Amino acid sequence: MEGNQGYPGDTGSVFSEHAHELPACVHLRGTIFLPGEESPPSEENHHKGIILHTGAVSQEHLIVHTRSSVALYHLPTQTMLWHIPCSSFNFALDSRQNLLALTPDDPAISIVVWDLRTGQPLHQLTYTSNEFPFSVSPDGLAFSPNGQLLAVGVESAEKEETRVVLWDMTDGHLFGTLETGDYDDMTTLAFHPTRPLVVGGSFNNRKVWFWSLDDGHLINVWEPNCNDRPYNLEFNPDGTFLFVAWGACGLRVWDMKQEREVPGIPDTLHAVKVTLAPDGQSLAVAHFGGVGLQDVRVLEIGSWRLLHTFVGNYPSESYSPDGKLLVTSEKHGHIYVWELATQRLLYTL
Repeated sequence: MEGNQGYPGDTGSVFSEHAHELPACVHLRGTIFLPGEESPPSEENHHKGIILHTGAVSQEHLIVHTRSSVALYHLPTQTMLWHIPCSSFNFALDSRQNLLALTPDDPAISIVVWDLRTGQPLHQLTYTSNEFPFSVSPDGLAFSPNGQLLAVGVESAEKEETRVVLWDMTDGHLFGTLETGDYDDMTTLAFHPTRPLVVGGSFNNRKVWFWSLDDGHLINVWEPNCNDRPYNLEFNPDGTFLFVAWGACGLRVWDMKQEREVPGIPDTLHAVKVTLAPDGQSLAVAHFGGVGLQDVRVLEIGSWRLLHTFVGNYPSESYSPDGKLLVTSEKHGHIYVWELATQRLLYTL
């Protein structure tokens, strides 16, 4: 693995530690611009658009990423505290280190990492190999649990190569690269919560790869008998299972100890997003039931009993740190904040 110096630092759950502390980003105010910009993008590019990600950084604060901007809201007052006008298609948030990574539409900048303690850009990252530029795959962006590494899926049409690039967030240097051996877009990535391990899935190749961060070695490939693709994947908090939203093939489950797929939920679920509750006892799955038929279903892990059903989609990264709230959104831009225990709608943005 290029530049590998061993997995830096210990790991742990982003949500379980320091969950009682408010992130520094909630103290920022105003509008923050991209490097070199003094005004927001033109108005025609500044509409709300499709919600890509929502992240509950505390019980009262929510970060919302759309195709045109990123904003932090104070939910009780429905107030926008800060705003980054940036047309971007990728988003990753590390709430422990207060880091935000975006992939701007500007072809001259591949990735910008913001320090949300100061509101200033921390790193501008671009990957090239043998003078060939690599572009970032949609949704192929993830922070390690301790925020020290950023994993990015990149591809080069000229070289017909793809890989996962790892950057060290302490100074922005290239930590290493991970190879698949194929020409695959890397559209979903996840770090194991306690082991030096990265997992990636390909939208077009329909596989999931497992890499060791000790030496960059590819240790496993998961290719189930399935006519759909891995849209999204996530580990449970202790890392014993990997859950993959595999579209029409449902929610698939990989046992990390046995290194094999184990039975998941009934195949009636068309899973396109999955996120685990902080306590690891349940998960939320975005279910696509056809045009206009989408909802988020909360399931008890193991029994797969349906606990709740909510309007909306895109539940990724959207549990509050205490697990009491869940955020969903829908394609027209509305965002819903639900109280899980009562299924009560608390806020609409």
